[in-house]
Amino acid sequence: MNKMKKLNSYGFSHDILAVFIVLIVAILGVGYLVASHADQLPQTNQISLSKNTHQWTGWTNTGLGATNKTPSVIESSSPDLFDIYYSVHVAPNPATLFHDLWNGTSWSEKAVIGGSQGDYQPATVSLENNIYLFSSNSVSGLNENIYNGQTWSGWSVVPNTGVASYVSTADINKNEFSLFAQKDAYQGTTKTAGIYQNIWNGSSWSGWQDLGGDGTQGITAIYSKSGEGYLFATNSSDEIQENIFKNNQWSGWQSLNSNSTAAPATVILGKDLYLFAREQNSSNYLNIWNGRSWSGWQDLGGTDYTPSDYEGILSGLTATIYQKNNIALFSVGANAQIYQDLFQ
Repeated sequence: MNKMKKLNSYGFSHDILAVFIVLIVAILGVGYLVASHADQLPQTNQISLSKNTHQWTGWTNTGLGATNKTPSVIESSSPDLFDIYYSVHVAPNPATLFHDLWNGTSWSEKAVIGGSQGDYQPATVSLENNIYLFSSNSVSGLNENIYNGQTWSGWSVVPNTGVASYVSTADINKNEFSLFAQKDAYQGTTKTAGIYQNIWNGSSWSGWQDLGGDGTQGITAIYSKSGEGYLFATNSSDEIQENIFKNNQWSGWQSLNSNSTAAPATVILGKDLYLFAREQNSSNYLNIWNGRSWSGWQDLGGTDYTPSDYEGILSGLTATIYQKNNIALFSVGANAQIYQDLFQ
């Protein structure tokens, strides 16, 4: 005779109740795993941000160019989405800087910025409704030109700089910004090669501070809203290194295990820092810092991102945020044209 299973006070056998409990625990376990991994970055070209899903549009030719220098791009305070500044040098004429506006559908006509500037890549930053434009030439060294929304101030020399082959800017807060420069020259008999920082407080410069490091293939920098500074440099060994400003001091240079041959680019989107780099195979890569760790390099190259006339990139990368949560990424193709890839 089969033994009758003992029933509890609710009319269920203990075996059935045990199975029911196991199922509940399993469901809760799966829910925990999904929740705990929700913030991890998927290793694809599609990245979920908050409730929106962003994707790269793919590289397209802007029609701007005749340049082999990395352009500088900045989010616009006008109805246009962003401004781009780039150097054009057609021998035997001196290098000339141009300015274009993107309004979301088309580029404006090229505007020439006066003065014989543009021997090296430009850099831009916005402060108190002014745009500060920096560029070096081989004669007077690093110069600045300030746009107040209507006119340019004209070029003036940044004191005690000399020639800076690469420059980068980063706004610290609404009242000051940092100017970073890779110097590759001598002042008298003193070699000044290396990465330097100079802070503009709205009325005067702090003076150049030597940060060490090697940015002979390009530099880029950015500050977070909390005041932390992130400085990245591609050195002569094709390696990207970082130096972090925190608690009023720089951390020193550390490697990010890359194999790059050009200037990187960086933006902060939400709470994450996006670092873009061009590898030796001419593909572009993305690494994301979430405040605790790096995601690892993700390949943004490939057929969808690299049209045939884009192969053999001539420059590094530059990027900006626009419309609060979109990224515009730029570089120069082998045909000397400027290409853009939008993350939206």
